[in-house]
Amino acid sequence: MRIGELAKIAGVSTRAIRHYHSVGVLPEPARRSNGYREYGSKDLLSLVRLVRLAQLGLTLDQIRDALDEQTGHEIRNIFIEIVTDLDAQINELTRRRRSIAEVLSRDVDLVSSPAMASLLDRLRGVVGDQDLVRREQELLEVAEATMPVERFAELAEKYAVLLADPQVIATSRDLAARFERLIDQGPEHPEVLEVAELIASQGAAFTPSNTADGGENTAGWELFLQSLTMAQQHAVTAAAGKWS
Repeated sequence: MRIGELAKIAGVSTRAIRHYHSVGVLPEPARRSNGYREYGSKDLLSLVRLVRLAQLGLTLDQIRDALDEQTGHEIRNIFIEIVTDLDAQINELTRRRRSIAEVLSRDVDLVSSPAMASLLDRLRGVVGDQDLVRREQELLEVAEATMPVERFAELAEKYAVLLADPQVIATSRDLAARFERLIDQGPEHPEVLEVAELIASQGAAFTPSNTADGGENTAGWELFLQSLTMAQQHAVTAAAGKWS
C-alpha cells in the first residue's frame, strides 16, 4: 500500500503522515527496491490509532508513549492526566463565564470590579452630578489599584456607610462644589484654606489614605495629587496634615 492509499483510508493528508514519521510518532515502514514506502496492515493500524488519539486531544508526545509498548506507560494514565487537565480548564472557564455574566448584568461600569460597581451604584443613587460621580470613580479606582485588598475593602465599607447618611451627602455635595471651583483659583486664594477645613472635617473618608503623613498608599496618594490643580493640591495637603 502506497502512502496516498494509506492517507485516504485513515482520513489524513500525506503531508501529515510524513510529519508523523519525521517526529518519530509513526515508525517508518519498509521500502521497496525503488525507494517508495510500502505500508501494511500494521502501519495502517498504528496510523488509525494515532489519528484517534489526536482527535481525543493527546499531544504527539503522549501519543508516542501510548503507542510505544516498550515504554510501559499505560494509556489509561494518559487519559486520566488529560481528564484532570480538562477539569481544571472547565473550572477556570466556568469561573470566567460567571464573572462575565455578572458584568453583563450591570447597566453600567462594565470594566469595574464587582465591589467598585456596587459602590458606584450607591453613589449614583444619592448624587445627581454625573461629573462628580465620574471624578469619584476615578479616585476610587486609583485607590483600589494601589491599595492592599483588605485596606480598600475597609475604605469601601466606610464609604458605603457614609453614603447612607443624608447629612454627610448634603455636606459632601457642598464640599464637592467648592472643591471644583478651586480649579479656576490660584493656590493663594482665601477659599483654599476654607475648603481645606471642610475636607479635614468631612472629606477624609472620600479621599485616598493620608500617605503624605506616613500611610501605606504612597503611590495612590501621589497619583491622586497629580490629578488636581495647584489650588486643590494645597487644600488637600493642608487637610491631610489635620488627619494625622
